[in-house]
Amino acid sequence: MSDTTTRTLGARLTLRTAEPSSRRSTVVRLGTASVLAAIALSGATGTAAAAPLPTFNWSGTSSATQVDFDDMLLTAEDVADIAGRDEDELRESEIVHRLSTSYTVSPSRCLSAYAPGQAASYRGTGIQDVSMSSVAVPRGGEDVFGVTQAVVPFDSKQDALKFMTATANAWAACSGETVTEAGGDSWEMGSVSDNSTRTIATLDQTSSSGKSSCERAIAAYRNVFIDTMYCAQGRNARGQAAEVVKAIVEKAADS
Repeated sequence: MSDTTTRTLGARLTLRTAEPSSRRSTVVRLGTASVLAAIALSGATGTAAAAPLPTFNWSGTSSATQVDFDDMLLTAEDVADIAGRDEDELRESEIVHRLSTSYTVSPSRCLSAYAPGQAASYRGTGIQDVSMSSVAVPRGGEDVFGVTQAVVPFDSKQDALKFMTATANAWAACSGETVTEAGGDSWEMGSVSDNSTRTIATLDQTSSSGKSSCERAIAAYRNVFIDTMYCAQGRNARGQAAEVVKAIVEKAADS
């Protein structure tokens, strides 16, 4: 049996995940004066294309509390605020606690660029528990929109930052590629960028038809890797997945 989490752009918006575990995860929350300071990047500001991105560095304090992992995920109300949409038109999926095996893409090395929370993208990390969900417009209408979000605990902040760097470099290697899903949908990968404070890495995507766009965004907050995607039809998604990441970080900091 598998659960379905909507991803919402035709076949792209159906994220099939393994049956969720009954155990709820927790994440170590390390206190810090500045929320975004805890996910800082080193180096000068700007963008990175095919070249490797700079190593992600840590900034923060060592005081620790416990935060429920599921509570970091955004609700329909949260997503509506980011997207400027009516909360009533959005639906929240069930939260699942296993990585997804939804997609087979070509080239396979671009799977992590194509979609968040994919088990193959985390191979070798030993990750077992995650919290993942989506908020989307129900399928069937002409309006196509969705946010997929995963928060993934690592053993330490250093491990989360290391994985973020590796993921960003994998994305950079797919810049300019056309990624085709087994169902036939094709998407053009843009270039990898970081924000002005070097706290979030993003990758823009455009459907080969030109009708839809997605943005992938990642960050490492304390010992948590945040893995997101924002997709919309007929609208530019650029900058929106980064806003999703910021909102997740703010929820964690306020918990």
